[in-house]
Amino acid sequence: MMKVWIVARSHYQGSAYVHGLTEEHQNIRLLRPNGTFPSARTSKFAVGQTWELTFTPAHRPFPNGEDVW
Repeated sequence: MMKVWIVARSHYQGSAYVHGLTEEHQNIRLLRPNGTFPSARTSKFAVGQTWELTFTPAHRPFPNGEDVW
């Protein structure tokens, strides 16, 4: 588990791009376990919140080092 501060959230084509900063100063972008972006309708993550999360680097067809699930 690691503390993650939600620092940005944007919407694109019905999806939410949720960006966080870990307590180790790592930039991350949250994905669902199936590798897709959360729905834009989700209200779970809001800018300014701090969450205790467990995550692993995402393996996606296009490389982006900040993607985690």
